[in-house]
Amino acid sequence: MNSQEKSVQTRKQNGSYQRLHTKYRWVESLNASDLILKVINTNMTDVAKELNIPRHILSGHLKRNGFEQEKTFKRSNPSWIKGLTKETDSRVNVGAEKISETRKQLFKEGKLQQPDAFMTPDQIKERQNKSEQTRLEKYGNGFGPASGWNAGLTKEDNPIIAKAAKKQSVTRKAKIASGEINMWGVIKASKFDHTSIELAIEQELKNRGIPFETQKVLFNKFLVDAVIEESKIVIFADGCYWHGCLEHKVNEFKGIAKRRAIDKSQNAYLTKCGYKVFRFWEHEIKKDVVACVDQIEAYINEQNNIR
Repeated sequence: MNSQEKSVQTRKQNGSYQRLHTKYRWVESLNASDLILKVINTNMTDVAKELNIPRHILSGHLKRNGFEQEKTFKRSNPSWIKGLTKETDSRVNVGAEKISETRKQLFKEGKLQQPDAFMTPDQIKERQNKSEQTRLEKYGNGFGPASGWNAGLTKEDNPIIAKAAKKQSVTRKAKIASGEINMWGVIKASKFDHTSIELAIEQELKNRGIPFETQKVLFNKFLVDAVIEESKIVIFADGCYWHGCLEHKVNEFKGIAKRRAIDKSQNAYLTKCGYKVFRFWEHEIKKDVVACVDQIEAYINEQNNIR
């Protein structure tokens, strides 16, 4: 599906597609041949303005009547400078000299870098190395200080940032859960921060000396909270609200049925691939994280005895 088809689909979903086509239905009664001649002699934009309609409405009407305009920009009134050079026109020459002198002065003052086109490969490389060295001296391995009123502030020490972060987090999670945001796209962009219940499981695993990896993508499909590859174990720490715990069904959000179906599908796929899936609810982890990890350790011991 290309961008134009996606745009039409979005407009159909929010109702604007039908409204537009109803509002400008009268355009279909106009003589397409006359309109095509006007567009050829001027341009699509000017004809649309004359009819007082959006350009894409006119373009769509003509396209349905067999007219396909070349993707070239055509001015109604060509620029005065078109075809002129500094050799043939004194105004262009004066402007070019003024720009040249200004740029040379900025180069001397160090306020403007020399364009790569006028530099040798060695000069370009030297400039890049110098820039990188300066950045490392100032910021180390970081990318430099933040700018703006919130520079250096975090949600822990500023209530405004904390409120905005919480609102963004809730909205984003709801969109992911309902399928409005593509989960895999989010995963590829960045991994999520570890939740408190994930950290509790991870800490208990560390205390027992059980090796594991966190937030690993399996089979290019699933981002799991933790995996113990040696024993083929996958661990999920599910929030009661976001994953639809049956003991906490109050105020369920739209799309919770889909979220439950996704979790069930993940379990089936991972089990088929030879993994043992452990899913612990938020209330279970908070009540007794030791008991949760006991189940994992018991399975590991069982597998070791079988071997």
